[in-house]
Amino acid sequence: MAKITSHKSTIFFNLVSILLFVLMVTWVKSLIVGREPFLLCHELAQVNSEDTCYAIAQQYESTLDTLYSINPNINCDDLSIGQYLCVSGEWF
Repeated sequence: MAKITSHKSTIFFNLVSILLFVLMVTWVKSLIVGREPFLLCHELAQVNSEDTCYAIAQQYESTLDTLYSINPNINCDDLSIGQYLCVSGEWF
């Protein structure tokens, strides 16, 4: 009889372990999928007088599309002297 009880407890322990593992993986996945993306900026440029978005993009060998994508709140019609723009970065 002792062997049967031991066998049942081993099966129970294995099932509980598998269930906990599945719950942990599901929880971690929800943390990763549900998070907001963030930008890691590699290089900043400070806006000088007479700068335009196009000129900044050209100066840093980039494109306007890239400048817009890594500076989502940029207003190219209203750049402020001294304002910093991310000119090289990546989203995570």
